[in-house]
Amino acid sequence: MVKFYDKFLRRTFYLSVNGKEEANKLLKKLNLNLEVDLSLFGGYCADFDEYGEIFIYVKDWENTLDRNGTLIHEVSHAVDFIFKKLGINDTETRAYYTEYLYKEFVYLLVENNSKKPINKKK
Repeated sequence: MVKFYDKFLRRTFYLSVNGKEEANKLLKKLNLNLEVDLSLFGGYCADFDEYGEIFIYVKDWENTLDRNGTLIHEVSHAVDFIFKKLGINDTETRAYYTEYLYKEFVYLLVENNSKKPINKKK
């Protein structure tokens, strides 16, 4: 599980990538109720706006093209939730924010699963 707080938009993101059991434990710990069976999905995104939190689930993430495709898909949903609430319709801003979140999540996921630090600038 990865937790990321975006200071600019004041949202906390929870990214669960190690199966539905981990995801369900996280949701229970956060006292968030999700009305879906995660085993039916390769990925899922839920907006808990009343708490300023967004939950993203990617089933069994690894740094592959397929799993990163699922991650960017779910990040896109998260950006849609946020921008709709803020009334932002600019596609360029949306594209930059999607890229920013995706890079942050991949960096955190790789960093959490690596024995040596990675260079964020590459």
